Amino acid sequence: MRPAHCHKIDQIHSICLFITCMSNAAETWTINAADRQRINAFEMWCWRRMLRIPWTAHGTKASMLRQLKITRRLSTTCLKRILEYFGHIARRDGDNLEKIVVTGKAEGRRPR
Repeated sequence: MRPAHCHKIDQIHSICLFITCMSNAAETWTINAADRQRINAFEMWCWRRMLRIPWTAHGTKASMLRQLKITRRLSTTCLKRILEYFGHIARRDGDNLEKIVVTGKAEGRRPR
C-alpha cells in the first residue's frame, strides 16, 4: 500500500482527468439503467487501477468508496447535470428551438 497522501493526490488528479473527460457534454446524453451500470463500472475500474488493487482481490465496492471517502458517484453527477440542463431549457421563452425539441412539441406530418 502507498502512503495516504499519495491516494489524495491521485484522487485529485483523477477528478481533473477522467471525471471531467467522462462527463463532457453529459447534459445531452440519454442514460438508461444499463448505461448507468457501465458508467459506475468504469468509475470503479479507474479507482481500482489508481489504488493498484487487482481484480482478484475480494473487496467490496462500498469498502473501496469508503476508503477513498467518495460521496458522489459519476453517474449521479451526470444525471444531475442532465436535469439541470433540462430545467435551464424548460425555463426559456416559448419560441426557442431547443425548448420545442426537448419538450417534444415539434410540429411535423407524422402523428405522435
